[in-house]
Amino acid sequence: MSDKFETKEGTFSLIKVYPENKKKETSPDFFGEAKFKGVELRLSAWARLTDSGKIRITGYIEEKQVQNQDKPTDAQLNDFLMTPQMKVFQASPESSAPVQFDSPEDDLPF
Repeated sequence: MSDKFETKEGTFSLIKVYPENKKKETSPDFFGEAKFKGVELRLSAWARLTDSGKIRITGYIEEKQVQNQDKPTDAQLNDFLMTPQMKVFQASPESSAPVQFDSPEDDLPF
């Protein structure tokens, strides 16, 4: 029998995160995954007591693939870090006089 758990279509599973294993006090009490209409989802959930003393579980759902979309690859990071920045001030072709800027020391409060 396989040890790997497979989330089937239309189902979810949650795993309890015990307080001693939380990174922060605000970390989720449960985490897990779900599959709905072919989309794999990641779940985070928190257990709280209502004013009447009942347990309420609220949570957050996101697509699994969304997590990695925003992270650039190592190659993208290297390209970004190694690409020279555009020059902010470029003299226009018709201007032959040098551009003068105020000295930054003139504006310093000390």
